[in-house]
Amino acid sequence: SSYLDKKASSGKKYVYMVKGFRYDIAGPNGAEKTIRRLKNVSKVKVRKKTKKTLTLSWKKGRKATGYEIRYSFSKSMKKKNLVAVAANKATLKGLKGKYCYYQIRAICKDGTGSYHSDWSGKQKVKLGK
Repeated sequence: SSYLDKKASSGKKYVYMVKGFRYDIAGPNGAEKTIRRLKNVSKVKVRKKTKKTLTLSWKKGRKATGYEIRYSFSKSMKKKNLVAVAANKATLKGLKGKYCYYQIRAICKDGTGSYHSDWSGKQKVKLGK
């Protein structure tokens, strides 16, 4: 079973606890789960592209301590590569193929764990000049 908190806003930390019920009898308290909600990465721009490299930049996310980029040369992204970066820009090197598909998400690491936003929408770039 799952729960979606529609009122949660980005950049804030939330603590959830699950408690079981049977009829009107409450079970013991479950373990607490702390979650930090992060905004999706926005305003992604292609700064430079050649046949073998691609330079991307995006708007810095509030509370984000890093970012992950996954990219592939197939539309289905079955064979994907994952790159972790600390800044809000990255250069992907050693690319091959006619097109490159990529997605980016924000990462936040603090003392209680590691949290991430959803992946951005899949973008397609034609490689070469």
